[in-house]
Amino acid sequence: MAAASPDPMEMLKAATSSEAEMKEELIKASARIVLSVILGLTAVFFLFWPSKKGIVKQLITRERRSVVKYKTGVDGKVPGFVVTRSLEAAIHAPNHFLNEPWRFRVLGPETVKKIVVLNEAKKELFEGVPGWMLVSVVLTPGDTKWNPKALEDHAATACAVQNFMLALASEGFASKWMTGAMGIPAAKLLEVAGVAEKDEHFMGILFMGKPATPTAKMDVPKRKVGIAEPVLTRLP
Repeated sequence: MAAASPDPMEMLKAATSSEAEMKEELIKASARIVLSVILGLTAVFFLFWPSKKGIVKQLITRERRSVVKYKTGVDGKVPGFVVTRSLEAAIHAPNHFLNEPWRFRVLGPETVKKIVVLNEAKKELFEGVPGWMLVSVVLTPGDTKWNPKALEDHAATACAVQNFMLALASEGFASKWMTGAMGIPAAKLLEVAGVAEKDEHFMGILFMGKPATPTAKMDVPKRKVGIAEPVLTRLP
């Protein structure tokens, strides 16, 4: 007896079913691959993405450097909005009773020219600085100029300066805190800014701008003592 011929419809159904199963398996396999990639990237993100404490340490110990060589022209200038943001960080420094003793004066080209005239020997250095700021402090009156509250004012303003420089560094800009190295008496610098020495105490001139060499690539000056004795003493 001759064998029955295969039913074409049954063959078509079997082929269609097999193709559907293959597509379903491919979709599942693709989903597993995508999920594995996502999980892998997530693991890499958590393992290698810098932590907040890592970013802060890098900023404080490496990227905030004292710089005197800056890029020239427009490329070297700190945008006004960056200066403002950095000042917002500065004024969050601790200060007793929120008396805000610090004073900041951004110096324009005409004022800088007046300062350059006061020390022609440093003209080349001064003219290579894109941005200038004069910082002073209003001291709390007392029995003496440096009464306890006045000393707190000085310390608070120093903290504000550090906050300002760190904020600049976080946005890729460098700075340098200049005092005696200006080679100009503090009273003269205050006078150029229209300030009487009897009213405010000079804290320094801050240079700022885009560094000629990225600060992260600069050598970090080795601390002479570090956190050993006598800098650090642990008491019982």
